[in-house]
Amino acid sequence: MRTVVVGLGQRGRIHASIVGEDLVATVDPINSSASHTDIRDLELNKIDCAIICTPENTKFDLIYFFLKNQKHVLVEKPLLLTFDELKKLEQLANEKSVVLKVAYNLRFESGIKNLKEELNRRKLGNVYIVRGFYGNGTAKNIKNSEWRDSKNAVATDLLVHLIDLMYYIFNDKNLKIEYFRKASIENLGADDALLVGLVDQVIVTLEASYLSWQNRFSLQVVGEKGAIKIDGLSKWKNHNYEKHVRVSPSGPPIISNECFEVPHVADELQWEDFKENMRERSKVSLEKDIQIASVLANLDASFSERKLDAE
Repeated sequence: MRTVVVGLGQRGRIHASIVGEDLVATVDPINSSASHTDIRDLELNKIDCAIICTPENTKFDLIYFFLKNQKHVLVEKPLLLTFDELKKLEQLANEKSVVLKVAYNLRFESGIKNLKEELNRRKLGNVYIVRGFYGNGTAKNIKNSEWRDSKNAVATDLLVHLIDLMYYIFNDKNLKIEYFRKASIENLGADDALLVGLVDQVIVTLEASYLSWQNRFSLQVVGEKGAIKIDGLSKWKNHNYEKHVRVSPSGPPIISNECFEVPHVADELQWEDFKENMRERSKVSLEKDIQIASVLANLDASFSERKLDAE
């Protein structure tokens, strides 16, 4: 698939490296290493798909341009457009028989895929609790980025991954938010966010932070027959999957552990999955993305917010 990458920031460069020989052009108005500065200069007859890795306020126009010209589109998360905008893009993609997909690469982590399979097979029985955390120590980096240090910063950057995973592992069941709190401690935008909600009767607690001072990811699922805990991500080379089988009525669980150490495997699997979608010209549905956009758009209006002044 002849591919153009639009936006050569960190994510754009990663996508370009994974696309490899399929990469025919890059576009960035600032990065001098890009082959083009404007999408209107592209030879569209030599392009099959576009990967868009640009700030949120540019995405609608870029996606619309490529869909209208009958090109497949993979766009970096999140896609925080209005309901009408998302439905317009969904309709256009299906009219043109091309694929539009939002990239949530954590879905392709080996441990996450194992977890989903075990939940589908009801290996944990009834699920009671999910606890997720995604953090790093990039508060200062974010502060130095004019467009990334936005009002909801960490919520639309890291927390959105955890929200997406709830839809993924629970087969698109609705996430009902009961409580949301975000804090701006070192940054203008939110650098720590906490969400508590329900998926059916499952209690979900998700936290994301730029104040972790190290790369951390954990996801724990507790059920009547045991628990599964995932620590780390493959890109950090410390992706661990641990399963606890409950011993009744009480006692030390039976523990098994698996470690996945292949870097960037999630991004590569995501690209292979998208290529398969393009070959099949899969029907486009942005229903999950509409739900996520609605959740994030309504956080400020519906839930509490606090501002902390750093000493």
